[in-house]
Amino acid sequence: MKIQDAPWSFLDQCRGRFFQGEWPTVAQMFEITCARFGGKRAFTAFEPAPRAMNWNEVHPAVHRTAGYLLARGVSKGDRVALTGKNSPEWTVACLGILTAGAVVVPLDHQLSAEEMTVLIRFVEARALFADEEKLDALGASGVALRVSLAPGRPNYIFELEAEEQPEAEPAGETDPAAILFTSGTTGNP
Repeated sequence: MKIQDAPWSFLDQCRGRFFQGEWPTVAQMFEITCARFGGKRAFTAFEPAPRAMNWNEVHPAVHRTAGYLLARGVSKGDRVALTGKNSPEWTVACLGILTAGAVVVPLDHQLSAEEMTVLIRFVEARALFADEEKLDALGASGVALRVSLAPGRPNYIFELEAEEQPEAEPAGETDPAAILFTSGTTGNP
């Protein structure tokens, strides 16, 4: 019986090219995935219209999103709030935030705008990504930099202008990637 390689053995071939150290960050793992599986399907959406994207299509959208954030002063360690339904837009936002070196703060879409506002203010979010249902309602959060996850709205994530991208200070393997809030069963999140 032959002992199989560990499922992560392929990372040995990527070390030094995509990342240094023992483990890649999520943003670095995204780059590795795009290099390995570029033409393969990454996302499939069925609503509002059927759409599929491969990794080669997702890659520039993630980098445009990161560039958009960086050009507006978001930098390593800044917190960026993200709320929305399961969609390619949500995932591109998450990966774009991480690629910019920022910390993603995913907020449960089922929370009220008031509950989200408390959390957004608590983490001192520099930017906000939200879908159509929450974008306007979160205007009181105090976050000026807002990006829509819904088509047809200003600053829609897939229509962000490609800009001169400042160099991101990448997050390291021990830097925080996300701040997660639990639903409070005995109190507030």
